[in-house]
Amino acid sequence: MRTLVAALLLAAPLAASPLPQATLNEMRIAIDDLKYGLQSTQLDLNLLEERIKKKPNTSLEKKLAHTEELLEKVTADLRTLSARLQTLEQESAAHTAQLTEVAKLKGTLTSISEAIATRPSSPSTYRVQSGDTLGKIARNHHTTVDALKKLNKLTKDTIATGQELKIPDEKTAAR
Repeated sequence: MRTLVAALLLAAPLAASPLPQATLNEMRIAIDDLKYGLQSTQLDLNLLEERIKKKPNTSLEKKLAHTEELLEKVTADLRTLSARLQTLEQESAAHTAQLTEVAKLKGTLTSISEAIATRPSSPSTYRVQSGDTLGKIARNHHTTVDALKKLNKLTKDTIATGQELKIPDEKTAAR
């Protein structure tokens, strides 16, 4: 029985990670099993005490002493396991609260993201430098020559130094 308690304590890491409900249930079942074992051992102890009173026997006294030692160990393990379970339940409650806060933040960020996505954007501008071409400007601003011509209402590929061109944003360029 002691190895069962040790295995349960090793299986439940001390890190602050939430435990699944199934693990908590398994630990509760193990505690119930230990309680049942404790009651069973106490009953055996009572029966042994009655036998000793009726018929004194040295081997029975040894068994009784051994049973009492086991009972003390099981009781100590049960207390340790109960304390660990309480700690894990508190950690689980704290993690649940944190997850609730994360869900709220996610909702807020989603709302902000949707608001930004639906906001109309205005194109930026670029002043033509000596040696610029529509192709070079389009490459530098990650757009196309056709998008530049359409936004600036150009019919030819000719541009002049100092001319101000509107640069489409990515949404406008994709249309």
